Amino acid sequence: MLTLSRWIFQISMGITSSLYLLTKKRTLTVFSFLFLSLWSNAQNPGELYRLNAIERDFDINLFHSRYATLPALINLANISTFSYGRVNYFTGKGKFQHPQDYKKISGIMLSTASLAAVKETDWTLYGALEYQNSKKENVGVNLSYGINNNNSPYYFFQKQDGLWNHQNYNFSVASANQVSDKLSLGGSLNYNANQYYRKSDTRNETIALTIAGKLSASYHLKPNHTLSLAIGTEHQKAETDLYNKFPKSGADTEYVIYLNTGLGSFLKNIRQGANVRRSIPEVRLQWLHQTEDGDLSIESVTKRGKEEWEDPLISRVEENEVIARFTHTEQGVNVFYTKRYKQKHLITSMTANYFSGEGELWEATTNNFLQNYTNQLISINAKGDLFYQNRTINRIGLGLSFINREQSDLNYGYRYNYTIVEPEFRFGLKKSINTKLILFNELITSYRYVTDLKHDPFAANNIFVDWIGNPTAEYLGADAFTIQHTLGLTINRPNDNLIEIDLSAFYRGVASMPGNTQETFLTSDDYLSFDLGLSIFF
Repeated sequence: MLTLSRWIFQISMGITSSLYLLTKKRTLTVFSFLFLSLWSNAQNPGELYRLNAIERDFDINLFHSRYATLPALINLANISTFSYGRVNYFTGKGKFQHPQDYKKISGIMLSTASLAAVKETDWTLYGALEYQNSKKENVGVNLSYGINNNNSPYYFFQKQDGLWNHQNYNFSVASANQVSDKLSLGGSLNYNANQYYRKSDTRNETIALTIAGKLSASYHLKPNHTLSLAIGTEHQKAETDLYNKFPKSGADTEYVIYLNTGLGSFLKNIRQGANVRRSIPEVRLQWLHQTEDGDLSIESVTKRGKEEWEDPLISRVEENEVIARFTHTEQGVNVFYTKRYKQKHLITSMTANYFSGEGELWEATTNNFLQNYTNQLISINAKGDLFYQNRTINRIGLGLSFINREQSDLNYGYRYNYTIVEPEFRFGLKKSINTKLILFNELITSYRYVTDLKHDPFAANNIFVDWIGNPTAEYLGADAFTIQHTLGLTINRPNDNLIEIDLSAFYRGVASMPGNTQETFLTSDDYLSFDLGLSIFF
């Protein structure tokens, strides 16, 4: 497995330079739509085009979460063919959605994807391309952009805020081959590149590359029963150059860059940033039972990850290049059940995850790594959606999420223990104006109820308390509600081509603050975002 992961990583890194130059020349958009056209010529319009916008979006998301994670299963997916291109403009403002990130964001995203069975062969192919260009304002606390958190405690922070630009390039391919009546083989590769930079001070930059590869096999044990196995790995490499935004001798502490290492612990002698290496092997096993009017699947996902932060400026023998590391294990169980009736379709799912991680810092005096951080997380998410055909009320859905997290900084005895319960309600409407024009309207709302929050921020009693500890505790301890409303229209074109235009508004507000809060800015700084999209289905 390790040999396979290294081979995938080396091959992928070999194409990194070419792809990066391609995207830097701004040719990704043209390439995306050319890619889409080639795929659309290889397929025939399928059942996806007879659905309305709410069902179509749900089925595409279901394909990615249930089938694309096991490449050998894409030829048995809930949908057989689709091709689309999409452009989005988005903007958002408010601290209550990203308390450790940005206060304002705006940008544009281009995306295209296609799934098709190649004619007169046993191959099913999938491909997707995405490009995002955005601007983030009032950035200060968390400077580790392009480095996926993955429940790790490590990130750079600084009090003085600024403006950062972000570009993201994502490329995914997958294929499945029906080798025999019983056996199907598949593989997938995902390449993701992030670049964060400051136009006002071009020395500041973070470039992160993530490459994930997976091989899988599906075997029909007996009629309507399929057992699937996938083995994969994810590698990430991030290189960060960070400097004081206004460098000068004796600069105030708000301009100093720190590396957070826990819930109060941090490293101050970070001279330029650090290089990050992360590897996450994965084993996925699934049993699928299909019937004439539905199906049931039970899936196990096991991951073991390792993250290392390296200081490139360390040169003395007594120092260690790796200054911090984080290891974690993750076990997940996913259950899906679908049932088709004459005029409706029921889809239910349940996901449960257990996460455990440990952070360690290099201690020069003992010439060893010392554990200073622990993190345990349990999450459960249950959902049910009922879709009606030929009715104005198109979708009714309910959901319930449960999160329990326990974090501890062993240096200070500083803890974050909290439990959150969040019910969700979804409601969709559609209205056919005529055979060529359909209006759709969807509302999603949820309420986050904090059943328990325990923390002692003054155990550390340093800058972390004022800059990060207190605001984070307020955010985690506040009951909150969210409302997302989408309005749109679908235009049916000849040959089953569709054009969709939609506008979504998302609002996240404070319902009540914890009784021991010291700051009140969250109550007047709720989060509001808008997303305007145009989609073309071929």
